[in-house]
Amino acid sequence: MATRVKVVLGLAVLFAAALVAAKVAADRARPLGTRARVRLLEKHFAEVATDSGTLEARLQAMAARVAALEARLDECACPLPRPACSPCTCAAGETACGQDADGDGIDDCTDQCPCEPGPPENAGCPPPPPPPCSPCVCPDGTATCGQDADGDGTDDCADRCPCEPGPPENAGCPRPICQPCSSCQVTPCGHDADGDGVDDCEDACPCRPGVADNKGCPTGTPCQTDDDCQDGNPCSLDVCRDGICDHECLCLAADGFDCGPGPLRQ
Repeated sequence: MATRVKVVLGLAVLFAAALVAAKVAADRARPLGTRARVRLLEKHFAEVATDSGTLEARLQAMAARVAALEARLDECACPLPRPACSPCTCAAGETACGQDADGDGIDDCTDQCPCEPGPPENAGCPPPPPPPCSPCVCPDGTATCGQDADGDGTDDCADRCPCEPGPPENAGCPRPICQPCSSCQVTPCGHDADGDGVDDCEDACPCRPGVADNKGCPTGTPCQTDDDCQDGNPCSLDVCRDGICDHECLCLAADGFDCGPGPLRQ
């Protein structure tokens, strides 16, 4: 019986390795997808028991989760790095070449800024920068002046960053960009990007504040199946692990926090 189990487990390892290889070969243009798939396989292959009677069912469940990850990546439409700009070489008087290098809807031959997206009314160039910021001069003790120079909804006299839009809960200043440690060769690395008290290299969610007992991730809700954990966000992978929902960001929003279309997660 022990020999049979070893053989089955060996085949399972080969199956998982072949699945990873096939996915990598099929999607080399999306490094996030490859890395997320490998991470997903590593997590769930560890759950495969040595009981040969349940091994096939567990492998099928793992393959289904990989397929769900593929669908999430496509639905979230995480942006890929833009290729180098190579506009048409347009002869004198030529008005169209059928190419739009910056993707702004204006043919390269009529686009005055063919590598910088811009509206047609500005000849395909980016709009001019806004006028210089001129916030109120607020004497000491002045709570409001009726002006909001950066348009973020916070009065200049109450805005700690009157020329940089930010949410009211951050006193009108922009939220910081989440930048976890770039290397974890030394653990801990001495940095805590999300300020939750858990070192980045020991934090499973370095850009989402959580608790130390949950590896730095937000405390999840109880669950029995993956369906109990669906949060409606296509940019997160929602999985039930050990009876607790785990929401793993596939893409991060532009500010580096939360799950949303934005920079590819490295």
